Amino acid sequence: RMKNRKNFELIRLSSNDTAILYELQKRGPYCAAFVDGIQTIMFVWNDLTLMDRLEVSRIIVDDFNRNTEASQVPNAVAQFIQQFRYEITAVIAHPLGSPRQSIVLDRK
Repeated sequence: RMKNRKNFELIRLSSNDTAILYELQKRGPYCAAFVDGIQTIMFVWNDLTLMDRLEVSRIIVDDFNRNTEASQVPNAVAQFIQQFRYEITAVIAHPLGSPRQSIVLDRK
């Protein structure tokens, strides 16, 4: 735990670590989560399905419109909303003219 930071704890585990679900369940429930989008489709998919297993009702996904060799966020999100009970409820433009966008996924 960090000094002077109530309700903040850094868990030093990858979202692909088999222990992460248990560690997060111990600290839940969660009403919202943030998923960083600069990842390959597999890692974004793993993060999103982890949030579903934790029954997170709102997921904010960063870099939604980034589709490069290193980041396939739109593909992961499209597959996720086809298979799980989430829908895109908002698109958030980044400030200062950046073309990047984030999205909000809400559980149906």
